[in-house]
Amino acid sequence: MYEKNFGPWPANQLVEKCLEKVEESDIFILIISYQAGNYSEYYKATVTHLEFQRAYTSGKYTMVFVEDPIYNLFWNELKEQFPEFITKFKEEYGCDPDSYKEIAEKVWESHPKKQVNSHIDSYTWGFLYDLYIKGQYLEKIPFGQSPLPKIKEYLSDLFRQGSQYLRIESVINKQAQMSNIYDKLFQFTNTVLDYIEDGQIINSRLFLAHLQPLMSGGDIFYKKGTVFERIIGQYRNCSGITLYKKEKENDVEMLVLKGVTGAASDENKLYHLNDTTSFVVKTFNSKLDKELFFDASKQQLYFVINVKNYVICFHYPIDPYLSEDMIQRFKPMLIL
Repeated sequence: MYEKNFGPWPANQLVEKCLEKVEESDIFILIISYQAGNYSEYYKATVTHLEFQRAYTSGKYTMVFVEDPIYNLFWNELKEQFPEFITKFKEEYGCDPDSYKEIAEKVWESHPKKQVNSHIDSYTWGFLYDLYIKGQYLEKIPFGQSPLPKIKEYLSDLFRQGSQYLRIESVINKQAQMSNIYDKLFQFTNTVLDYIEDGQIINSRLFLAHLQPLMSGGDIFYKKGTVFERIIGQYRNCSGITLYKKEKENDVEMLVLKGVTGAASDENKLYHLNDTTSFVVKTFNSKLDKELFFDASKQQLYFVINVKNYVICFHYPIDPYLSEDMIQRFKPMLIL
């Protein structure tokens, strides 16, 4: 069936293509009988075993079906013999075996039923032991009968479980999108709390140094969220940050530079609160939580946040063809 569904593959790409198909799948169904699949000397495993490993490491929903005689031999007689041989291997080589192929050969070679079951590939027992120690449930299927009825039962039950989530699909997707943001926020909060005490930043340099790498760039959209949405430009990663605090200098209230990082300049040590040219003063006096400014001569966006007595200014280089008019038009979207 794979030749019909997957298309022709060069022989030297067979394994890689099989693993790609596993990555593309949603469900991995493994059926085990007396043959273990084509063995690859390069990977030291069968292709089927490699496919399972890829499904396992990728977190795929996996169903494992084992024919009755194979299941009974493994579960009742062979499973318990593996630890003894593995212990001997560790004692001899000082490490765990890379695979259970050699262990399985020794286990099967010494088993009294091998002669009457010589058609069974010894690799199968190592494969099953790997499934067992990884916690995979092994479902028995009657020997010589189609596994399809049993597979359909599992798929039907899986669909029943999954269908209840369809009605809250949008909520699930939203939470999945936000989970990374929440994780970053949690890590950031735990770190910056070391630099803040009683609402005051006690180590401006480390605070800003930790903050800057998190302030990544992004796209500027035209009619975002509509069928006409398109990207009209970009702002790059934050190149620098300045931090100001309202303090009294000679009984005059000013915004005093408390910290700087990256490529931001530290030449403006303080600003009078009546300075109409300063972005940080404009934001502080506006009483808004955040403001966005554009300097055409430097081709930079300045995202300014006002928090209590602090004003923090993020510097973002932008594409050279963006104009003041375009920035003002999309300013509300950029701030969001």
